Amino acid sequence: MTSAPMTQMYVTWLGANSWLIEMAGQRILLDPWLVGSLVFGNQTWFFEGTHQQPPAIPEQIDLILLSQGLPDHAIHRP
Repeated sequence: MTSAPMTQMYVTWLGANSWLIEMAGQRILLDPWLVGSLVFGNQTWFFEGTHQQPPAIPEQIDLILLSQGLPDHAIHRP
């Protein structure tokens, strides 16, 4: 029995719970914090995270994977 060649994987933490995963020539952006403040349950009194500067979004992303539908991941607010 022969085994498949090992593929290297690189994982980069982008802040909060956002990750860039690179493997097999693919770049996957996992749970990016793209816009707005990070607020849980619309309760700013509980927790509110903010960016000190706009986040740098990696280039040439093949897939954006959202593990949740929170507004900081999925909704653009001008």
